[in-house]
Amino acid sequence: IELAYWSKEVLRICTAAPDAHYPIEAAGIWADAARLGRPVVHNDYETLPEHVKGGLPEGHFPVIRHLAAPVVEGGEPRAILGLGNKADPYDDADVRTAMLFAGGLWSVLRARRSTALEERATTDPLTGLMRRSAFDQRLQDEWDRARRHGTPLVLLMADIDHFKRFNDAAGHLAGDRVLEQIGGVLESCSPRAIDAVGRFGGEEFVVLVPDATCKDAPGLAERLRLAVEAARIAHPDSPDGEWLTVSIGTAHAEEPMGSDTRALLREADVAMYEAKHRGRNRSVLSCADGLHEFPEA
Repeated sequence: IELAYWSKEVLRICTAAPDAHYPIEAAGIWADAARLGRPVVHNDYETLPEHVKGGLPEGHFPVIRHLAAPVVEGGEPRAILGLGNKADPYDDADVRTAMLFAGGLWSVLRARRSTALEERATTDPLTGLMRRSAFDQRLQDEWDRARRHGTPLVLLMADIDHFKRFNDAAGHLAGDRVLEQIGGVLESCSPRAIDAVGRFGGEEFVVLVPDATCKDAPGLAERLRLAVEAARIAHPDSPDGEWLTVSIGTAHAEEPMGSDTRALLREADVAMYEAKHRGRNRSVLSCADGLHEFPEA
């Protein structure tokens, strides 16, 4: 049984609450409710034998009477609402109310669990940013919206400079911490809810900025690059200085737009590698007339 308590006020009267997860066979009358698949009421809890009650953990408040109302789905118990210490004995009306309330609570818990599973499926566990697959879908959605409404968008691709040398010198655990830090910096630079930040793979990150134009792109890229530089993350083996930096490639889409997002990703990728080629710690913008570096060399 995984215990979920109603509010933090519970911790004041029952210090056992945070640690009260236990095997169902040791759950006393809760186990009875799960096994029988129906409510169990004990209005004389104090008189029950210890092996029936299952025992109370240290710090649990005394129980005078108790009502356990199970939620059953597909013939299996999923949750149990436990109520205790009503001033008067529990009656049939209490049982009906508890069963109704238990069903409502379970709907909330189930929805939260489903949301948590969905977030784990779409979120990179290390950085907390979007996974590649989730970002690809978001990019496609924003691309389709931009085509419908004739609005522009900007895509930025950032790669950590000399990251392999960092891992070799400081170790992969330190490298993981750097990925978390860089992800946090990039996310903090994209405060709008419509912006999307993802981990594209390895030490590459992507930032999607809807409703941004070609004129906006250099400023957006430089804001990201300078924010990473300002974080002052020490690089123990960089040939270009003591601080960790990123190289950024930027592409934009405006009308007329193509049929898919692959060309935009390819442009940003080419611009990012051009930034690497030109010396790293810089941003390069892909335009119709070629690649432009910012700040200008």
